[in-house]
Amino acid sequence: RTRMLKYFESYISNLEKGECWASHSRGQRGRLPPPGTYPGRVIDFVGDLRTLSGDWEKLGKLQKQNFGIEWPSLPKPQRVNVKRFHELLNVSLLPRVLAQRICDLYRDDYCCFKLPVPAVCSIDCAAEPTMDNPLLAPHAKAAPTTKLQE
Repeated sequence: RTRMLKYFESYISNLEKGECWASHSRGQRGRLPPPGTYPGRVIDFVGDLRTLSGDWEKLGKLQKQNFGIEWPSLPKPQRVNVKRFHELLNVSLLPRVLAQRICDLYRDDYCCFKLPVPAVCSIDCAAEPTMDNPLLAPHAKAAPTTKLQE
């Protein structure tokens, strides 16, 4: 576990320096187009992995309603080990300082999508978005805010 935590801390340090650009490690708010890019269009859907089954169903209904697409069933998980799922790494195992660094990196996602913030973190959603955040896509740095339709 100690070795895994060191690897993870190194990965977070690389994220903070902008050295990891895999799409799955980027914040999602920064992937949204700047306001005004597509006049008259709104974001209809933002999913959440905690409620994936229900979100997948809602997305399928939207696809059918808007585009006539028959949405496939959600694939069954292939490699989930429920017994040991959280043994290696989870927020309760992280040092408080590291957890806060992660929350700072993904602050815009927590605020924009109104995600629950882990109890060990402190995030001020009233502050301006963090345009120097290395997880934001380059085009998002020009946009001061991206609001979702409620």
